[in-house]
Amino acid sequence: MEKLQYKESRYNYKIKLDNERLAVYNCKTRAIFIPKENQEDIIIKLLKKPNNIKLEEEKIKDVLIKYGYLIENNRDEILEVSRKFDYGNSLNLVLFPTEECNFRCPYCFIYKYKNVTMKEEVYRSIYNFIENKLKASNRDKNFYVNIHWFGGEPMLEYKNILNFMEKIKKLEEKYSHLKLTSNMTTNGYLLTYDKFEKLVNKGIKKFQITFDGDKESHDKLRNLRNGEGTFDKIYENLLLISKKVEKEFNIDIRVNFLKKNLKSSKVLIEKFEKEFMDDMRFFIYFAPVYEVETKRSSNERIKEEIYGTKEAMKIKHKINNEIYYKRMRYRIEKNNFKKEEIKYIISNLLPMPKNVGCYAYKENSYVISSEGLVYPCESSVGQEENNIGYITEDGEMNITNKKREKEWRQLVVKNKEQLECLDCKELPICHGGCKKKILDKKISCEIDGESVKDAVTKYSKLYFEYL
Repeated sequence: MEKLQYKESRYNYKIKLDNERLAVYNCKTRAIFIPKENQEDIIIKLLKKPNNIKLEEEKIKDVLIKYGYLIENNRDEILEVSRKFDYGNSLNLVLFPTEECNFRCPYCFIYKYKNVTMKEEVYRSIYNFIENKLKASNRDKNFYVNIHWFGGEPMLEYKNILNFMEKIKKLEEKYSHLKLTSNMTTNGYLLTYDKFEKLVNKGIKKFQITFDGDKESHDKLRNLRNGEGTFDKIYENLLLISKKVEKEFNIDIRVNFLKKNLKSSKVLIEKFEKEFMDDMRFFIYFAPVYEVETKRSSNERIKEEIYGTKEAMKIKHKINNEIYYKRMRYRIEKNNFKKEEIKYIISNLLPMPKNVGCYAYKENSYVISSEGLVYPCESSVGQEENNIGYITEDGEMNITNKKREKEWRQLVVKNKEQLECLDCKELPICHGGCKKKILDKKISCEIDGESVKDAVTKYSKLYFEYL
């Protein structure tokens, strides 16, 4: 029998750490290997020439094969990374209970504010659609449904959301294979701790809330329709939630940055670390403001303050890596973790491979507007060219623009305009990035080698200190 031949994975990073040690990281498997110093030369040799080895090198080679650093010659990793995943046993819905908002942020990507809220017949259509999917599914396999509340500001429709979630949760009693999750993107102004607790009780357990730097910066950009600031109210809500709500939940605090407020955004992180560092249910991260096309002119006044994507991503990853590093170090210092637990905790620093770039690529993923119109992405709601269909009252998904839907679902491996992505080491992490940018011919990298190396370097610092 002919012996299997191997080659090095195209997704390997060989990184010289600050202490001159070697780390090998694979972007596809997320495996990281920091060999002993006396093994480093052997590792480099095996990765370069894996088929001509000495007997004593076999064990090390087996490790490299096990974690995906070496693969069989006939494997095509690009196809493996970009293959179509089967989402037949899942359903992802992004719902707009209203397209109105109590804020007037200049950079908001909502195409056009509309004074429209979701009517009972649209809620009923969505309920019927979910139940139809459950009836048609294989009851021997779990069926995963995620409902993401968006808008507009969803908390303006708080009572209707509670009512709908109560009805949907009853489906769990009827269909034992249903696994339901729900989350919400909200500005946080109306998210008082008592309302928050009721939402959590109904199954909405993950939230995203945005700040624009410290109070001074935030109140200039994220204000109410009457111009009043919102920072104090949102921050007070979060403090009370942390103090009074004992249940499990997750709140992701997104900190937007522009050229002008980058410094104040860092100030907010320091404030957050003082107030929330001990509450692991809260998580803070940096994200840039993007330039978007809308029917409003308000974003014109900040266009000059928006970073280009490449520079924005470098800033984002560098600061986020530092945030994660500090938080994990704090966790380890505060707790008596075992080594295996520490390994798991610090692995969160490493970039996470994904199945697809975002949910817009996925079959069985739909954004439903307040009027029951269907879109592939929340940033496309209100754009006629991206309205791919509507949902009927009996729960049928009527796709009227199949050509446009196909364009949104197309994976990077089939897009001739993204050939450079196929040669990229970060493809398993990025998958070509934001689908809307790709369709708008604004392709730009959302992660680069320097960001990966920085994450691995920070991981290694904790590795050498605690393991």
